[in-house]
Amino acid sequence: MLALYDRQSLVNFPRPIEAYVLRIENLILKVLEGADPELVSDVLETGVWLSGGGALLSGLSNVLERRLGIVVRTMGDPLGAVISGNGMIVRNSQYASLCRTDVN
Repeated sequence: MLALYDRQSLVNFPRPIEAYVLRIENLILKVLEGADPELVSDVLETGVWLSGGGALLSGLSNVLERRLGIVVRTMGDPLGAVISGNGMIVRNSQYASLCRTDVN
């Protein structure tokens, strides 16, 4: 479905960060592989949003975009987005079914 490219696209990251970037990449692929076709279609059309501390890593969205071949954007406030999202789940149980807890 999504093509991965060689290590060349990771050259700007120090070796320890490369492993982290590859883990994020693999998690995105794992989630997409287990998702409904409609959701995958939406993601391929509109892209994904990064949030959390890892999203603050300079250049991460560009590298993932090149490696995955899909649009990757970073939330304006990546840390605040995590807090807001968790708050939505706590306040409204319908969002809990959208959470993936089995991704390692």
